[in-house]
Amino acid sequence: MTKRLETIDIVRGITILLVVVGHTEAPVWLNGFLKYFRMPLFFLVSRLFI
Repeated sequence: MTKRLETIDIVRGITILLVVVGHTEAPVWLNGFLKYFRMPLFFLVSRLFI
């Protein structure tokens, strides 16, 4: 059985929250800033250990 890395789980949770913020009516500057790294980071972290 493999051991889960808690750091990766925390980063994945943070990126999920950033995706949720991106889909809300957040200020334009915040969505503009987040769109550059939230989804690529989420996909990278989600697929890193498959």
